[in-house]
Amino acid sequence: MKNILNVLHLCRYICAIIFSLEAKSPDNSFQRVKHAPSAKGETVEELEITPHFLSLDEITQDESFMKRQEISFGSESVGPLDVVPEYKGSLRGDESLEFSGSCFAEMNGELEMDEGGMTIMLNSSKARSALCKEVLVFLTPGRLSSCAVIKKGMHKIRLKGWRDKKEKELVKQEGVHCFVINEGTVPFLKSAWKVFSLASAAKKANQTALLEFERQQLNMTFVGRDENIVLYEVEPKIKSGDLLACNILSATNVMGTVFYGARVSHIAACLRDKYGKLYVVEHTSSTFFNVPTPPWGNGFRKTPFKEWVSIYAAHNYSVAWLPLAPGLSKKFNSEAAWEWFEENVQPFGMTRLFTLPVDNGGEKNLPHFLSEHSLTLVAALAERIKPAAIQEVLWEPISMRLYQVYRQEPCSGVLECLGRLSDLNLTLMEALAIPEDEKWKYKNGESYFCSTFVMKLLRAGGLFQSIKFNATELTPKDICSLKIFDTHPKTRLPAVCHKTLNVSRPYCQIMGGYVLEVQDFNTIEPHNNMFSSCSARDPDWHVWPDGC
Repeated sequence: MKNILNVLHLCRYICAIIFSLEAKSPDNSFQRVKHAPSAKGETVEELEITPHFLSLDEITQDESFMKRQEISFGSESVGPLDVVPEYKGSLRGDESLEFSGSCFAEMNGELEMDEGGMTIMLNSSKARSALCKEVLVFLTPGRLSSCAVIKKGMHKIRLKGWRDKKEKELVKQEGVHCFVINEGTVPFLKSAWKVFSLASAAKKANQTALLEFERQQLNMTFVGRDENIVLYEVEPKIKSGDLLACNILSATNVMGTVFYGARVSHIAACLRDKYGKLYVVEHTSSTFFNVPTPPWGNGFRKTPFKEWVSIYAAHNYSVAWLPLAPGLSKKFNSEAAWEWFEENVQPFGMTRLFTLPVDNGGEKNLPHFLSEHSLTLVAALAERIKPAAIQEVLWEPISMRLYQVYRQEPCSGVLECLGRLSDLNLTLMEALAIPEDEKWKYKNGESYFCSTFVMKLLRAGGLFQSIKFNATELTPKDICSLKIFDTHPKTRLPAVCHKTLNVSRPYCQIMGGYVLEVQDFNTIEPHNNMFSSCSARDPDWHVWPDGC
């Protein structure tokens, strides 16, 4: 999916170092605590951190990176509300921050900035017990750091360097966000750090590094096409209702593969107008490409076929033409599809970014290295940097489910929403797994992804009339697996389709440097409530249970 990194990019700046004052961090990125007298003669504990941002090559070679981390010291009993860090305020250069922690009743922090980084001077006093520990998290738009404080007194925490000029400017404006967290949350913080590190590393990686990561960590290999040419000449053979499966080797879609396991990240449909002119219709955003916004705004889009092909080819997409089965193609009513398209224009949005891949109440839709608690922690932290975006992609869908299913008032923010779910004895994953009714309307209208658009278009054209399902529950990968395509494509596909692949495929790839593998292509009969309770996980990404 193109959209999967839009939200992760809200958090990609948080990639940094998880550390402790008592023990070495996982990446050995800081010096040991040392004791030095302050100007007042008191002992100051000092810690110096040199951030180490992982490259994609380092992640690829780490055999343990994608594996689930063992949770220790009683973290199994940590509840969803326990994971939410308590926000204490922002450390700024022109004022001190006073707050009460879970261990120390009185804490005071000050921030100093220079060209070489940041220094946090932290004073702790009035411990609530002799054995307690204060775990603090410091967050900027450039890094995520944590430390554990046991002793009372002064602590000097040196965060070396700046991620970039933007981080320094934002710290000047907003300061460093300070949180107190439950000690049992630390393993989940480390797990979430993997996602942030991967998102940041993938963004900077070249195509060779992305390919190697997918091969070693995701068990996916891309085969090169013999001839990387664009097949404009297939246009006369394409009929209304035929689909176009798309993918691109990019940081965005690598993250999509991590979460969805799909080689198809976008899907579009073909429609001919009453004069026979071929258009590609889709639901997307102009921000993905440097092209003019269509007259009706972002969201629904129609583009003449040759122009569309040129745009996608220029952005190095691999695209496959998937012809509908002859009986369905004959049945498809393009006039009805056009009428639906023109009467149901919807804006582009990300409201269902988290709910789309979650079809069960456990963690079977999450990568092995990520847990539900880790996602909760990510949301709570990111909410401080991009509150409106987190509200849109996570808490608005939760609010919709609270209202539509349980007749509860809408919620806002991590604490309020998790509190409501706790009152209903629901976990975050259980709430996200509630099927999305395609008739639900958010503040910007109905919730659409590219796959929702395609399924509604096909249904408006006369397909799936006897089947009850929510179009909002299908991904591009799901649509490609439906048994609705031509099983004898050689009778329809031009000969050139087979000459540009070194392997035989029952569809025609019209562009791209790599063979587009469409998983489980044309294998699942359309059925009631399809894809509303499915799971898919590495290493094989097979959709299960069968028949879901």
